[in-house]
Amino acid sequence: MRIVVWLGRHHQHHILLSPVMRERFVALYLRGKSSQACTLSNAFLFCPAASVVVPRAPRPPTIGHLSVLSAEKGVDTLIQLFRQIAAVNPAIRLILAGPVGDKRLYNLIDAASADFPDRFEYRGPVTGEAKAHFYGEIDLFVLPTRLIDEAEPLVMLESYTAGVEFVGSNRGCISERLRRADCLLSDDVEQDSALIVARLDEAATDWSGFRQACAAHANRLHASAASEAATLFAAMLTPADHAPFRKPA
Repeated sequence: MRIVVWLGRHHQHHILLSPVMRERFVALYLRGKSSQACTLSNAFLFCPAASVVVPRAPRPPTIGHLSVLSAEKGVDTLIQLFRQIAAVNPAIRLILAGPVGDKRLYNLIDAASADFPDRFEYRGPVTGEAKAHFYGEIDLFVLPTRLIDEAEPLVMLESYTAGVEFVGSNRGCISERLRRADCLLSDDVEQDSALIVARLDEAATDWSGFRQACAAHANRLHASAASEAATLFAAMLTPADHAPFRKPA
């Protein structure tokens, strides 16, 4: 990256997902020349969330996770956390959705399904109405990702847009996008189990309030991203002689 940046010099303009990512990139590669870097969140890709909240169906408090299921996304950790929680909270259930290609992970999922037939459900890939139904059936989305190049997970933005509270690891810009600071996982099983139960209880108790708060947060993220996009696109459409990233005179 240092070579690419050096070769491009003032002809390059870099787009980062968040302010912290931008600051780190500028410090690492641009020698403090912040005018050559801007931000644009993935939230720009999402429409504003609807404020309509359907009544919560009678069911147990439910954890959810949707991704291309892998160890890097922390699915094995999530199953471990669920087992820890299930040992002392017999009403809580977990729904997993998404494709899985890892044999070891598939075996972990299969074992959990056998051990908790009424409380653990694997649905496979979901799209369209099935995905909307998935978000309607969960109270808390948990993403214990340890992906080395995790950035701004689309499932996080999707979860908020659907009105679902989100708990995740401190990777990429997840901590910058969280609605609440107390929704950040610590990578400690005991602490994270307690955190998930606390957030799950709150979300399940005040279904309507949490759904509206999460949708409002999604709308704030979208509005901020739309402002970033307006700035970026204006710069891209500015004639080269006046562009903010043109070669200095």
